[in-house]
Amino acid sequence: MRVKLRLRAGAGQMRIGFSRFLKRGTRGFTLVELLAVMAIIGILSGMVAGAVTGLGTSGLNAQIVSDTKVIETAADRFLNASFPETYPVESLPEGEEDLGVRGIDFDARLPQDPSKHFTPDFLKDIPDSAALVNYRIELTNGRIFPADDAAAFAPPANSRLDINLSDRTPLGNPDVLFRLKMSASRAAIETLQTHIPAGVIFGGQTLAAGAVVGTLEITFAVDNPWRSGHEISVDADVVATGRAHEWEIVPDYTSATSDADNSPVTGIKEGVTTLTHTIKIESANVDIPGTLTLKMDRTGISKAHNETTETWDL
Repeated sequence: MRVKLRLRAGAGQMRIGFSRFLKRGTRGFTLVELLAVMAIIGILSGMVAGAVTGLGTSGLNAQIVSDTKVIETAADRFLNASFPETYPVESLPEGEEDLGVRGIDFDARLPQDPSKHFTPDFLKDIPDSAALVNYRIELTNGRIFPADDAAAFAPPANSRLDINLSDRTPLGNPDVLFRLKMSASRAAIETLQTHIPAGVIFGGQTLAAGAVVGTLEITFAVDNPWRSGHEISVDADVVATGRAHEWEIVPDYTSATSDADNSPVTGIKEGVTTLTHTIKIESANVDIPGTLTLKMDRTGISKAHNETTETWDL
């Protein structure tokens, strides 16, 4: 896992163009008039630029949200009208694990009446946003969600992040506990961002390589595929790398234990017995609100979804 601090600041760039056309025989503009007109254009351009900054991204996201709801309603109507009941979906691509997710087939036909198509009989038109995202559905509940074309056919992540502070006073120096819970058979988190207030300082001290600075606790819930019904836990030291604000974790999964009999559980995490993670925090004094970005290092893990419910205490 990598933890990286990144601040975002909005920046705009404005270019003003001005041209003047004169008819033959007409009087030209005086210098004062030119300056006045340019000032007015500059003010108006600034107002327009401020109004439309970010409109493209926010407008596109809003359109995708709207199209998702429309497709979901139409897919539900298609299900209710079909016999046997089925959603308008494509076949699962070869090589994909069946996690109950399919792509929407806009050309799907009613099983009992092939003359009726999902589009336009149930969905009026294929939305333009379908050229940018791949609309998918969870077969268990009919929920539609957008995904990248290359994304695995897994339900969206529904992870939870809790943050606990040992000291909440304005000038305190608290211990911070990040508890991240990720559900089984859901898309794995790759990037997670949290808002941080102004005045917070994130940093660390450079220590000699190999110095132990903490412990990472990893808990796999009872729905794990390695010892079903047993909660499995692994502890790993967090050690300094000798580089500023950078630490390393090397969990040994052969030392994993079950809550039932405290016996070793060998080779969890898809047969990998040892997996290295990195935590990196860039030192920064946050004068303005920003974001804390956690990047999950999934090196050595081939699947794009969580094989079990995981709880990480950082």
